[in-house]
Amino acid sequence: LGVETGSDALLAKVHKGVNRAEMLEAGRRLREAGIDLWIMVLIGLAGKGEASREHILATAELINEMKPQHVSAMTLQLVPGTPLYDDMKAGKFQPQDARGMLEETKLLLENITYGPIHFTSDHASNYLPLKGTIPQDAPGMIAAIDSALSGDTAIRAEWQRGL
Repeated sequence: LGVETGSDALLAKVHKGVNRAEMLEAGRRLREAGIDLWIMVLIGLAGKGEASREHILATAELINEMKPQHVSAMTLQLVPGTPLYDDMKAGKFQPQDARGMLEETKLLLENITYGPIHFTSDHASNYLPLKGTIPQDAPGMIAAIDSALSGDTAIRAEWQRGL
C-alpha cells in the first residue's frame, strides 16, 4: 500500500487522491482480509522546513494506528516532468539534502511505537541501507544513522542512488 505520508496536507499537495482516513481504512481492510500488510512511505516528500517534521510525525502516527507487518521507507527522487520536479525548478519546493533525509528516517524510527514491524530502508534511493525489526532493532538502526550523520559511516553518493 503506497501510503507515502500520514499528513493530509501533504497528501493533497502531491495529489495522492486519498486522505489519511482513507489510507487507514484501506490498511484495516487489508489486515481484516488476512493480507500481509506491507506499506511504503516516502522520506523527503515534504522537502525542507517545518513541514518535514510534521510529515514524519504524522507518518509515524499513521503507522502506529494502521499496524502494518512491514514498512518500507524509500527516499524521494525528483523526476523531470513531474509536478514536484517542476515546483523545485520554479523555486516552490526545496528538496531535503542527504542529512535531512537521514534525520527524517531517524525521527520516523524514534516515533514508531507499534511492533513487531519488519522495517526496510534499503532501496537504491536510500542514502543508508537499513533493515530490521521494530522495536528490537530500532536502536541499532538509529545508531547507524547517527554514525552516518557524524561522518563515521559513508552514505551512498548521489550517482549511486537510483529509482
